[in-house]
Amino acid sequence: MTTWGGGIYKAQGDFSNVNDITFRFIADFNTGVFSANKKIWIFENQKMFALNIITNEVETFETLNERIRDKGFSSMHVSRRGELWMGSNNLLFKYQISSGEIHEFSINTGKSSMLDNLVEDHSGNIWGTTLTSIFKFNVSKNVFETYPKNEGIALDNFIPYSKAVAEDGQIFFGGNDGYVSFYADDISKSDFQPKLLITNLYVGGEDIYSLNELEVKIKHLNRFLFLIKSF
Repeated sequence: MTTWGGGIYKAQGDFSNVNDITFRFIADFNTGVFSANKKIWIFENQKMFALNIITNEVETFETLNERIRDKGFSSMHVSRRGELWMGSNNLLFKYQISSGEIHEFSINTGKSSMLDNLVEDHSGNIWGTTLTSIFKFNVSKNVFETYPKNEGIALDNFIPYSKAVAEDGQIFFGGNDGYVSFYADDISKSDFQPKLLITNLYVGGEDIYSLNELEVKIKHLNRFLFLIKSF
């Protein structure tokens, strides 16, 4: 367990008897802590560490830390493939723990956004939230999709460190007014291609009502070349 400014402690003893429980100081880490695969992963002072919960040894990652030294991270997740995923400001990092290979992916949500609440679906894809949207990163294609709150998400904003994945694969993200839940397979990207409808046309600040007017105006301006098949 972590304390406010006091480091990481390990509880030990007979947990059926509260009077028998003692706390042993393990390491002086206080922020950015989460547990996965018999390790406690820590992001502190712009560096990544891993604490082995069996040996209590602390591991450092020089290559990774050199790459991320000027970044801030708000979420981490260790995948079933043995990859450490880290969410930063519009950036998603993948660190292959066994080989040390590092990949960086841009997640453009239309504005500056920290990537929070990283989880993994049954297909290995990574899901997460920003303050006002949900995103999915397809790990086989290295592409992402975003689902903003105005597309049916009934929350004002999402809260960091508020996530869960049920045994049946249902994903939960918590927000200010409750939570949203869904199955990854139920979320699909629309392939609808809307037709282009021109409702008005301006050239040089003036309305154009016919192709003849357009042709005259373009010749007069002598700036652009247009190919118009139909109007």
